[in-house]
Amino acid sequence: MPEFYHPSGKFSPPAIILIPLVTSVMASILGIVYAYVTWYNPIIYLGVIFPLAYAYGVYYCSSWVLKITPVRNNVLAFFLFFFGGLIGYVFHALVWLNLFIHQTEQFYSLGSGSNAIGFVVSTVNWRVLFTEVFNLDYSINYLLMVIDKGAWTIIGHEVKGLPYRVIWLAEFLIFSVSLAVLCRNEARKPFCETLGQYLQKTTMPHLLRVPNELDQLKYKFEQGEYGYVMIAPIEPNSRYNHLIIDLYYLDEVDDAYLTVTLVTHVKNKKEETKLIEYAGIPKIQADQLIKRFGEGVPASPY
Repeated sequence: MPEFYHPSGKFSPPAIILIPLVTSVMASILGIVYAYVTWYNPIIYLGVIFPLAYAYGVYYCSSWVLKITPVRNNVLAFFLFFFGGLIGYVFHALVWLNLFIHQTEQFYSLGSGSNAIGFVVSTVNWRVLFTEVFNLDYSINYLLMVIDKGAWTIIGHEVKGLPYRVIWLAEFLIFSVSLAVLCRNEARKPFCETLGQYLQKTTMPHLLRVPNELDQLKYKFEQGEYGYVMIAPIEPNSRYNHLIIDLYYLDEVDDAYLTVTLVTHVKNKKEETKLIEYAGIPKIQADQLIKRFGEGVPASPY
């Protein structure tokens, strides 16, 4: 039975400052774009997608800092990125507040009658924005007043009061928790304490067809039976049930791990099930996988 990787709980002391700093800067920069997108978004239902996209964008632009200041403590990684995201989100909210304050009388509407949706034209006054940043206490109180007294008109119906405040809170939580979880998952990938670096993630360049006995597949992997890995490759995007295998590997160390995800197609719907995650694999078998599938295995950017 394979041994699974468990983070050591250690961390690089500079991470306590560097991770929130980098994350807050990235979240602030992307927060400007996010503020404009949410202000000019006439379709309220897209409001669920935008904070997720914002979170992924910040994750993509800031998780590289883990290579400089590694963190192998899941809880610490979560809160460091959460705190950095919180700072960036506050700046985003101030940009949105600036748009609210400087809205014009220009209004564009899509549709007509009670089903019409639209937006008010506005732009950021950067001088006022930096004044808001340096007078943070007043700005946040003003923003809270706008949230408390504000309203949205959705298909002819006004949303205000507690539901409006809940929408703001939900948007913040979707962004901040998604960002923290994404970055925490990045931090908990296999790490070599000796070399002080994360193992290189490589994804097998072929998708592997699996047998019909899917109920036994997870059990066999958990028992360390990797014979199923050596099945003939099939074409990417095939509608056959297949495996996606990520190998965590460094030439300089003996430790190697793999993550196996099963992709199934049921009634034209693709589903992914993680069979095992970060299971130890003998170095000789890892070498065989690399040899079998070639050295041109694409590496993860992180």
